[in-house]
Amino acid sequence: MIIRGSAPRGMFALAVSEVALTPPIIQGHRLTASQVITMHPGSDAVLRSPERTGVSSVSIPADRLDQALLAYGNRPLSQLGQRAWAWDFTATRASTIHTLIRRAISMVAEANAYTGSLAEIKKLEDGLIQTIAFGLLEGASAEPPTVARGNRTRYVRRACDFVESHLRDGVNAETLANACGVSLRTLEYAFVDVLNMRLHEYIKGRRLNAARHDLMRCQALGLSVSRVALDYGFSHLSLFAKSYCNFFGELPSDTLRSHRV
Repeated sequence: MIIRGSAPRGMFALAVSEVALTPPIIQGHRLTASQVITMHPGSDAVLRSPERTGVSSVSIPADRLDQALLAYGNRPLSQLGQRAWAWDFTATRASTIHTLIRRAISMVAEANAYTGSLAEIKKLEDGLIQTIAFGLLEGASAEPPTVARGNRTRYVRRACDFVESHLRDGVNAETLANACGVSLRTLEYAFVDVLNMRLHEYIKGRRLNAARHDLMRCQALGLSVSRVALDYGFSHLSLFAKSYCNFFGELPSDTLRSHRV
């Protein structure tokens, strides 16, 4: 799965890998068990989450984290960079982050039935903010950014934007490279470096993801499997079904059937 996102306005987001049969990749960096993905307000990231790998995330108010950083280390959040990246935390700190995130997600999932007090919720929030603050002050960026890596990341983001806006247009690699203003070789290398996948694999994957999204809403949209396949440039229904099954582990007809109301 390819995920691209940003932290909500005024919020600082972080994510951890919960099931790491194959490590997730953020901006080309393979995440280890003790590393935490951090996303500053306004930053965005491209994350590749391989099959059977779980990624959990939460967001906290950036101003509260800023206050904690100033209180514990006299360093404002602005001094720790303004980009999405992976940070090395100590094993103990990373373990605490995992536990607190699981607890926070559990609270959200059980919101309607949750009977705990507001004091318990605040205690969890305070513990999460404190742990993140100390982790950022003690830790370090997992890999110092370079000019070349920064350029490749920008090429990938530009290409991802173009693909998203032309999913139904049958975008090919050459067209995409021209739209991004770089050579095909440069763009291919950027995708391998940043997402550890070939450019054509990304384009095909996004088209399949979009097709799956429509299949889940076929009844409301009045569409068929063949119509969805054609909409996203798959002219051979049998090849579409094979690719879809390889990607999602089920046939497109199964997806359509399981989402009928």
